[in-house]
Amino acid sequence: MNLINPQAVIDQMDGVVEIKSYLNKIKIIKNLYLKGANTASEICTEVGISLPTVNSLLSDLMSSGEVIKQGRAESQGGRKPDLYRLAEDAFYVLSVDLSKFTINLCLYSCHNQPITEKECHKLVLNNERETFDRIADLTEAYLQKSGIPSEKIIAIGISMPGLVDAVGGVN
Repeated sequence: MNLINPQAVIDQMDGVVEIKSYLNKIKIIKNLYLKGANTASEICTEVGISLPTVNSLLSDLMSSGEVIKQGRAESQGGRKPDLYRLAEDAFYVLSVDLSKFTINLCLYSCHNQPITEKECHKLVLNNERETFDRIADLTEAYLQKSGIPSEKIIAIGISMPGLVDAVGGVN
């Protein structure tokens, strides 16, 4: 499932049912990301999708490798329900921490665990095109070195010091 550019995926879909299914899968993935392992019935309640639909979508997400079963939850009377969670390699997030004189890079799993060694480079943060190009080059080299396929990286979080002039586009 492509999580990188949802609009591009939706643009390629034929019907409303297919689009709704895709958007509901994203809701389930977001629930599992934010809450951790969860049962189908809890996902149903928290996301607002019917239980048969959640079960069907979980089956699809398990087939495509984003979700796995993690065992069973405590019983509320009756059979213990299955617990679902995100697979270890469901997706990754790149952290880019810019300070006045350095750039730190680290890649995190969908479980917010670092999966690569943090890399630190000297960099004088200024408003020059060369600085932006250096940040882009360091980031691209780091991602290539990680060996993680680019389609598995769904976000890049960037932190920068100082105030931002949104109108002028300057940090």
